[in-house]
Amino acid sequence: MSAPRSGTDATSRRPPIDAKRAERNEPGRVEPLSLEKAATHFLEECRMVLPGVQALFGFQFVAVFNSAFSEKLTGGEQRLHLAALICVALSAALVMAPAALHRQTQPAWSA
Repeated sequence: MSAPRSGTDATSRRPPIDAKRAERNEPGRVEPLSLEKAATHFLEECRMVLPGVQALFGFQFVAVFNSAFSEKLTGGEQRLHLAALICVALSAALVMAPAALHRQTQPAWSA
C-alpha cells in the first residue's frame, strides 16, 4: 500500500472550520442561557417528570389497600412503606411547586 498523496486524504476533503464553530464545539464550553429560557426548560422538565411521580404514588397507595399488605408485611415493613409513601408524596409536591408558583406569580404567562 502506498501512502496517500497530499491533498487526497480524508482530512483535506473536509471544509475548513471557522473560528466561531470551533469555539462552540469545544468540549467543556458552556453556552450562556438566559434566565427566561432556563426557567422554561426547568418548568418543562418538572411537567415531564410529574406523571411518573404520580404513577409511583398511586401504585404505592393502592398497595396499602391490598389484603396481602397487612398479612405479609411486618409492622416495621409497613412503617417503612408509610415512610416511602410520605417521601413520594413530598417529591410530588416539590416537583409541582415550581409550576404552581410560576402560575400564581405570572398569570399572564400561563394563558
